[in-house]
Amino acid sequence: DLHQTNPDAIANMEKNNLHLISYWPSGRLLFGSKEPLEQVEDLDGLQGRANGPVLQYTLQNAGYAMNAITASETYEAVERGVIKSVAGAIDFPVNMSLMELLPYWSDAGIGQYAVFGMWFSKDVYDSLPTDLQAVIDEVAVELNNGAGVEAFNQGAQSQCQQMLDAPTVEDLTAWDDSAVQAWVDDIGGASEEKWLEVATEFGIADPESYLADYKALYAQSADADYSDATIASIDQFASR
Repeated sequence: DLHQTNPDAIANMEKNNLHLISYWPSGRLLFGSKEPLEQVEDLDGLQGRANGPVLQYTLQNAGYAMNAITASETYEAVERGVIKSVAGAIDFPVNMSLMELLPYWSDAGIGQYAVFGMWFSKDVYDSLPTDLQAVIDEVAVELNNGAGVEAFNQGAQSQCQQMLDAPTVEDLTAWDDSAVQAWVDDIGGASEEKWLEVATEFGIADPESYLADYKALYAQSADADYSDATIASIDQFASR
């Protein structure tokens, strides 16, 4: 919705010759660690890795000792003791085999921390006959209005089952609401200020308006019927 209504978003797509299909969430952020993490104070001094400038900034503000390690290097870094924790979506412990090394996984309430973009070349899209454009548009609407989330949750549920079955995984939990709120209160507006800084560097002409439009559209979807696979996984661990 934002990329169909916000002038900066539309201009950015046009500048890059892109026709948007979807933005795809990577999943809720989980911490993997050798000891349980239950509150923001537990992050202070902890060696780890995470992806994305705003998330890294937020974690560093909490005292998290960030290491510049790629995803492919993470297993060896944990194995050698270079880092003692990681932060990523539920596919990270499974696909990178990190659940073999880190027994405790926790959801700190950050939510969806990253997205993937899916686009057509605008020139290619514009060159298609209108009937084929209509097919693409129809599939894009279906993808964004539920089919994509359903497919994502199916994949995430499979990953959850692998974690449930892994003898090396001690627990997958969520922080108490009070612990999440304490971190939110501690962060204040710092993460939004960092996002505005990054967006300005990226070339967004009016990042304040961009963020305000996003938050307004997000609020409109606050009551949407949405089942999150990671939260469901946490519930499954709790009932083991």
